[in-house]
Amino acid sequence: MKDYDRTIDGGLVLLTSSTHPRSLAKFFTVAPVAFTLSPGQKQLIGLNIKIPANESGPHWVALVISSPIPKVIAMSTDQPQSPVTIGSEEQFIIKIRQTDPTNAVNKGRITGTSVILPEKDKHLQIVVEYENSGTTFQQPKAQLRIVNAKGEIVLQKDIADLAVLPGGKLRLKIPVTQTLPVGPYLALVIIDFGGDALVAGQVRFQL
Repeated sequence: MKDYDRTIDGGLVLLTSSTHPRSLAKFFTVAPVAFTLSPGQKQLIGLNIKIPANESGPHWVALVISSPIPKVIAMSTDQPQSPVTIGSEEQFIIKIRQTDPTNAVNKGRITGTSVILPEKDKHLQIVVEYENSGTTFQQPKAQLRIVNAKGEIVLQKDIADLAVLPGGKLRLKIPVTQTLPVGPYLALVIIDFGGDALVAGQVRFQL
């Protein structure tokens, strides 16, 4: 078992078991923890979760199943007579999440919106910072709209496959590869986090 968290850029980070404040590992047991399978064989893994009545959620944990890949013996190019053993490991990660229905609040807010103007070989980027201020797991969807001085939407872009843990923050950098004419613009980012309302942030910029 491993605890896990997400970086502000959305990356997954595995942590030592029972070290995260919202770790489910301390209420979670798994058996067997090690086994051997021949080709074509299957193994049933038993999971047991027992959360005390006075413990409020949410909690989460990662069940990591790893299997060593057979080692490969190779010859060193520097010393042809010296064999080199190459080892690797295959991992499967199963995220297990517990939501407390008595403490399930779905809230979110945008804490900042900014622009990184294009330079040299880098595209224009719209940056939005979002916070899951509730106690539920969120998979928000974002939409970027760029509006010109006439009020016309000159670009619209949808972003999905996002994930934010309860209490977590996300910095989303949205690249704009389309070439826009010189002039003033308004960038509007709308996020649907699955709640009763949408949240939005905007920023003006000049090209």
